Amino acid sequence: RYQPEEHNGWATEEVTDIQEMGDFDFQGNLSKFDKRGVFEQLRQDDTTADEARLVSLNRLPARPGTHGGKHLHYTENVLDSPKQNGHVSWSNKDEESEVSEMNDFSSGRISSRRAVSQSSLHKPPSRKNSAMTPRDQPSSSSLQNRYSSQDHHLPSPRNRGPSSSARTVKAEPSLPGKPSFQMATSGAPCPCVTPLQMLELEQLATTKMGLSDDMMIENAAQCIAQLCCKIVTTTTGGGDRVLVLAGNTKTGARAIAAARQLRNHGSHVFLLVLGLEREEDDLLEIVKRQLHIYRNAGGKLLSTEKLTTGEPSVTTTTDLVVDALLGMHLAFEDLRTADRNAYFEIATWVNRHNPSSPVLAIDVPSGLDAATGATPKENPSLLIRPTGGVLALGAPKVGLLTWKAQTGEMCRVWVADIGICGLCWGMLGTRKKGAVTWGREWVAEIKVLGGGGVEG
Repeated sequence: RYQPEEHNGWATEEVTDIQEMGDFDFQGNLSKFDKRGVFEQLRQDDTTADEARLVSLNRLPARPGTHGGKHLHYTENVLDSPKQNGHVSWSNKDEESEVSEMNDFSSGRISSRRAVSQSSLHKPPSRKNSAMTPRDQPSSSSLQNRYSSQDHHLPSPRNRGPSSSARTVKAEPSLPGKPSFQMATSGAPCPCVTPLQMLELEQLATTKMGLSDDMMIENAAQCIAQLCCKIVTTTTGGGDRVLVLAGNTKTGARAIAAARQLRNHGSHVFLLVLGLEREEDDLLEIVKRQLHIYRNAGGKLLSTEKLTTGEPSVTTTTDLVVDALLGMHLAFEDLRTADRNAYFEIATWVNRHNPSSPVLAIDVPSGLDAATGATPKENPSLLIRPTGGVLALGAPKVGLLTWKAQTGEMCRVWVADIGICGLCWGMLGTRKKGAVTWGREWVAEIKVLGGGGVEG
C-alpha cells in the first residue's frame, strides 16, 4: 500500500521570516572551518609512497650539487636547449612552420581574414630553444579580431627596436624584377602595406602624434574630393554629378565626409550607405557621426531600390561613381544576408548598367582582398571594376599591387596623404625602405615597376 512521503518542510514552511535575520557572518563561519585539520587528515589517509607518485616518475634524476634537484646545476641555464643539457630533445619544425606562416600573413601572402596556421591545428606544440609554446603566440584569427572592429580603439603600440618581434610586420624591400610601386613624378619607391600594417600606422599617428580619427577622416575626405573633381573635369569636361557608395567601415565614413565636401564645392551628390535601414543598431559610431554631419549640411540619401530599379536622375546623369562599399577590412562574406543581397544588386548595376561612368575605388576595389589580391572566382561580378582608378589612403595595399601585377590591370592608382608622418613609419619598422615621399603633392599618382618595366 502506498505511503505518502513525509515532507521535510522545505516546500511548506514559511520562508519570509528570513528577511528579519541579520547579515550572514562570513568571517565568523569561516573561522569554524579547520583547514589545517582537514589537510592533516588527508595526509594521514594517503598511504601512497612518494616514489610511486606520478610526479616522481616524471622527474629527471637529480644531479650532484642541486640539493636533490631543487636547484639548477652550475652548468645549466634556464633558457639553455634541452639537447645541450643532455635531456630529451624536442622537434622545432612545427614552431618554424608556424613562424613562417605568420611572416607570410604579415607580408600579405596569406589573407588577413582567412589566414590560419595549419601546423597549429594538426601538430603538437614544440618547445625547443624557447620557453613559449606556439599556443602562446597570437593566432591570425585573434589578429583579425583586433582590426576587424572599425572603430579601432586599440592599445597603444610599443616603440619597438630592431630586435623586437615586430620585425615580422616589416615591409619587404624591393628586389630586382619584383613588382613594386613607384611615384610617377619623382620615381621614388612607394612602399606597400598590409591591412594590419596600415592599422598600426594609423594607431601610431594617434598615440605618438595626437592625430585623431576625425582629423584623418577629414584629410582623406579632402583628398578624395579633390581627385573626384579632377577626374570629372578630365573625363566629362565639367560634369558635377557624383554617386558615392559607402559601406559600414572606416573607409565608408571617409567617403561620406568626401560626399559632404563635394557638395560644399558645388557638386550634385547622390549618397548610398549600405545597411542604412539599421542605422541606430548596426552602423559604426564614426559612420553615424559622418551621416549626422552630412544631413546637417543638407545632404540627401539614396536607397538601393531607387538605384537598382533605374531612378532616372541617377542612372542617366551620373558622371562618376565612388566605390567605398567594403574597403580594406571587410569581405563580402562578412556582410549580413540582407546587405549581401543589396551589395550584389549594387555591384551588378555598377558593372553592367553603368558602363559609361568611371568608377573610383577607395583603398581597394570592393571584392578584392587587400592582403592577397584575391578576387571572387565563383562569382566575378562581386568585384566592382575600378574603371576610373584606385585611390589608396595613406599607402597602397599589397593586395592591390599583387592584383595589378598578376592580372595586368591597367587602372590608374593614386595615393593620398592623410597626415601620417615619417616618424610613424620608422616606428613600424620600415625605415630601410622608407616612408611615402609626397614631395609637394597631397594626391600623387603611382605606377607599377617590375616584370617588364614601368607601367605606362
